[in-house]
Amino acid sequence: MTVLVSSCEDVVDVNLDSGPPLLAVDGWLTDRDIPDTIKVTQTSPYFSNTAPLSVVGAKVTLTTSSGESEQLTELSSGKFIVQNIRSIEGVSYTLKIEHDGEVYEAKTTATRQSFLLDSLTFEFREKSIGQKEDGYIVQYYGKELEGKGDACRLKIKKNGVYLNSKEDLNYMNDDFVDSASFKKVRMFTEKPFQLNDEVIVETWSITMDAYHFYDELRAQVNNGGIFANPPANVRTNVKNINSSSSKKAVGYFGASLVSSVSAKVTDADK
Repeated sequence: MTVLVSSCEDVVDVNLDSGPPLLAVDGWLTDRDIPDTIKVTQTSPYFSNTAPLSVVGAKVTLTTSSGESEQLTELSSGKFIVQNIRSIEGVSYTLKIEHDGEVYEAKTTATRQSFLLDSLTFEFREKSIGQKEDGYIVQYYGKELEGKGDACRLKIKKNGVYLNSKEDLNYMNDDFVDSASFKKVRMFTEKPFQLNDEVIVETWSITMDAYHFYDELRAQVNNGGIFANPPANVRTNVKNINSSSSKKAVGYFGASLVSSVSAKVTDADK
């Protein structure tokens, strides 16, 4: 049984059994003006305290429903760069991975950017049970477009570095906020911000399947205690095209439209 903890920047593979390694895929295609990264590794046993195993000799190809195709460049072991193809609303993408005699595919579609953030504010809070130290929480203002079925992930950068702990995972759908306006909605982080921190909040549009991936991921990461549910596999959209093969894959490949807002923590926020 395998749980893959994944983000755009980091991958932590948790293999709860001592079975064979599984192919692990982690990456998102975006519309940003920078190359996107797709990571292809193998899971390692949870208790081994080792990094994910390298994948050697994989061939990774990205194709689109509009007819584009690109063989990805391997920048370093297991780290592939998308140079030319960008995420476009409504376009579908297929990631094909050929490795060790097997062929794996992941399919996704870029959805619209429905959650529109326009500004950030900060509020000072003293240390409490739910907050490890004195500091500032971040809140956002914005709106959600009309039409249900949208979802997004909110990724936070602090002084140019993504926050990637499990407490920094923020995502939502529009089940209860369709066409709503947002005012001072709190984002959750492992630690509060401090004076002069530069904060960027990126909104990544995601499919509802990706939303449920994050839901299952959070449930497994937070699973604990003597009355906890038994661990279960987090969903993946990476499939071995040979359904009878014993070699499976974990992880997720998605396509997002990305927008961002930024602000600096100042004395005026206290």
